[in-house]
Amino acid sequence: MEQPIIPALPISDVLEQLHSSLREKCACVLTAPTGAGKTTIVPLSLLEAPWLAGKTIVMLEPRRVAARAAAHHMAQLLGEAVGETVGYHVRNDHVSSSRSRILVVTEGILTRMLQHDPLLPEVGLCIFDEFHERNLHGDLALALALESQEAFRPDLRILVMSATLSVDPLMALLTDPALVVSRGRSFPVRVQYHPFTGSLVDSGRLTQALLGVIQATLIEPGGDLLVFLPGAGEIRRLAALLETLYSSVQGKSIYVAALYGAMDTKEQDKAITPSPPGMRKIVLATNIAETSLTIDGITIVIDSGLERVPYFNAGTGMDQLLTGYISSESAEQRRGRAGRTAPGTCHRLWNDSKNLIPRRPPEMLRSDLTQLVLELALLGVTDPSACRWIDAPPGPAVEAAQALLSQLGAIDTTGAITRHGHDIVRIGVHPRLAHMLLKANAMGLTGEAALIAALLQERHNSNSASRSTDLAERIIPLAAAWERQNGGTQNTPPVMLETQRLLRHFHSFGPPAGISKSHMTGLLLAFAYPDRIGLLREGETHRYLLSGGKGAKLHPSDNQARTPCLVFPAMDGASAEARVYLSAALEPDLIEEHFGDQTELVREIKWDPRERRVETSLARKFMSLTLGRAPYQNAPRDLVAQCLMDGIRSVGPSALPLDDKCLTLMARVGFHRHLFREHPGLVENMELPSFELVDLLSTLESWLKHHSEGILSLAKLKHLDFYPLLKGRLTYLEL
Repeated sequence: MEQPIIPALPISDVLEQLHSSLREKCACVLTAPTGAGKTTIVPLSLLEAPWLAGKTIVMLEPRRVAARAAAHHMAQLLGEAVGETVGYHVRNDHVSSSRSRILVVTEGILTRMLQHDPLLPEVGLCIFDEFHERNLHGDLALALALESQEAFRPDLRILVMSATLSVDPLMALLTDPALVVSRGRSFPVRVQYHPFTGSLVDSGRLTQALLGVIQATLIEPGGDLLVFLPGAGEIRRLAALLETLYSSVQGKSIYVAALYGAMDTKEQDKAITPSPPGMRKIVLATNIAETSLTIDGITIVIDSGLERVPYFNAGTGMDQLLTGYISSESAEQRRGRAGRTAPGTCHRLWNDSKNLIPRRPPEMLRSDLTQLVLELALLGVTDPSACRWIDAPPGPAVEAAQALLSQLGAIDTTGAITRHGHDIVRIGVHPRLAHMLLKANAMGLTGEAALIAALLQERHNSNSASRSTDLAERIIPLAAAWERQNGGTQNTPPVMLETQRLLRHFHSFGPPAGISKSHMTGLLLAFAYPDRIGLLREGETHRYLLSGGKGAKLHPSDNQARTPCLVFPAMDGASAEARVYLSAALEPDLIEEHFGDQTELVREIKWDPRERRVETSLARKFMSLTLGRAPYQNAPRDLVAQCLMDGIRSVGPSALPLDDKCLTLMARVGFHRHLFREHPGLVENMELPSFELVDLLSTLESWLKHHSEGILSLAKLKHLDFYPLLKGRLTYLEL
């Protein structure tokens, strides 16, 4: 290994202090502004530290594109190819060798390493980069690393690096940590405000507002532009418009590059590669470009002030992707991107008086925790609150995760992981999808299930422009593309790479043969989403009742409307009626066939408000869904009578068939009660029971219930003589 050529970056000023801290202590927090060089310079500078003694450095990055970029940059500084001293391991992409001393990883890779061997015998230092993003995988991996350090490896160094100075909770979590602060160096950035008054969900107006600022900026001299948008849909829309309007400005070619998570690696590389002479680049990015990546040549930032992040809705058991304003911390990170190499300008699409929240809530407090709960169960942890967290997992989210895992058969009633749960963890996808894959593999449908799982893992798998939510319509062209490509890997889109990875896990290398069985798509999805099986509501065309008890609705013109039974793998988190993004038809008979152990026969006695009668039936239930009904003979008389009483009360006084004799008796009793209250001396010292309608309804059980045997409806109730029943409320003396 050659000595690395370490450029003079702001982080260099604190390297000596950092080395001293890690020599003396096993925990350290390093704060340094974005662009200070911490991601690439710190690992390289520590390679020859005596305490490392030939062991490796594992650095966790929150994003795949950042992990690859960091590894390539470090290898370049060493004059080597990636895979020699520096390697990386992200999903579907692994480049390293036995010679690698620095391994940059992402997602659950470090967690899996700790689960495989908590001693981490080959690792001397774990670096948690960009920890201020508070990624769920980062929080989990740090908790596990701290457990390993405390129980097995007191010599294991843990270095947490953050681009912000709000580190007090982190310092309290670590054991006797050192704190190293790099102030960094940056050029001045001028901030201009362009208030956007449109709706957060009005992407058309947002596009026009951004376009106006871009147009004004391009006619002025300057460097490349970095435009922050909330999501991939807005990026694609603005990119198409810019490519139509501009090919060059003031003698410079204009190149538009997109940058978001669910992109091909080569396309991501185009966005972060410096522009050649004579070209001006416009990078359209999500919050992926806030801190994780350094894009050279940027001197102008145009910030929509918006982001789209998932929030877990415990009431619906799913993540809800919400568009909202960024935090003030994020706004500063974005602004700083314009001043990394030269003075710059930041254009903000909000008013300077707008109050932004200080920082975005960590994923731990807003995300689906199903994967986290199962990962902990694999280590024997059935109570997540027992681990060391900066922010403990919220109780409702943990309970929702445990309920789902129990339904999938991944944990038992004590919360301990089952053999099926072990199999789920090994696949490396969300437990819902892993459960589906295992069920599909047993049915010979591995290919279709792998493609479905890969498609559903894409963050941008819904097409709001389509009038159809039918997932099968998206699977079929992907399967055709697979067959044309014949399983090759060149220029393979991410969804196909993930399909290949999943097939390899099951030792299947052929095309998705099960794709021809498109009618099975709904069943496969039902395995993954047993709580999102929907039956069309009676009298409706596009509204569904879900097995989990909530509601869902399609657009009335959706091709799937009127389908009796659907499964919904992608919905928003609306608590009352979720909007559907993806669906698949399911034959109702398959629910009974494949979920028979979760169905039950329920004896139902309930009031039908439309027919105004008591209905008794034996209902075959799957969670909140009724799959069928049969007559319920000899239902308990008392329960039937009580249901009738409740039904009468729900209808009100008009339900009581009171004739003139009844009304006369009621009037006489009412008059007597009035005299007793107003002139007690004029009548005998005896107060009669109330015959007011409201009181008669409230006391039905005392005078009507036991005389209603065989009566199930208001129509039959009319044939009952109420006069003797009312008289029966009075004693002989009262009469």
